[in-house]
Amino acid sequence: VAQGRVSVRIADDGEARPSGWTFFIDLDGDATLDNGEQSTVSDVNGDYSFDDLVPGTYSIVEVLPDGWAFSLPDDGQQTVTVAATQNLVDVAFGNFELSSIDGFKWDDLNGNGVFDGNEPGIEEILIFIDDNANGLFDEDEQFEFTDETGHYLFGELVPGVYRVTEDGSAGSVQSFPDGAHIVNVTAGQTITDINFGNFDHGQI
Repeated sequence: VAQGRVSVRIADDGEARPSGWTFFIDLDGDATLDNGEQSTVSDVNGDYSFDDLVPGTYSIVEVLPDGWAFSLPDDGQQTVTVAATQNLVDVAFGNFELSSIDGFKWDDLNGNGVFDGNEPGIEEILIFIDDNANGLFDEDEQFEFTDETGHYLFGELVPGVYRVTEDGSAGSVQSFPDGAHIVNVTAGQTITDINFGNFDHGQI
């Protein structure tokens, strides 16, 4: 039987093509690389191939490294049919690196809206991504609580525009920012210093 070949390219022309990524032919459809399944890794150009394939239909799966997501196809699997002597090329996979947003919630002791070095963080404050821009925390919105230093982190974010908001401390006034942070995130970014400051009302 004349055998075929599948060549796979990770990204389109002009885009980065990572080397050393693993791809395999998924014989049992579980999307996991098992013993006995043929695998290969991308070369320095981001390309690789499966050679000497008998005619048939194959499910090619990409092993996704930590911190990355699929863009094409969205499940990281391509199904191809190979005929005798056929050489399939440019069976593409696309990926993007995930991003993060982090910052601090601090006690703005002098109320000047600046995170001064002597001002402490505030723990157990809910910071959330206000998807519907209503200024309220809704149960389906992503959230984090600040730690003992006042720090919070949203990891594994896809590219997009995020409205980062605090669920303010009872009886305190937000000194920074004036409302929510609007953060434009692109692939692979680590965005820091998305901070929130508050001070307490004084008494006479």
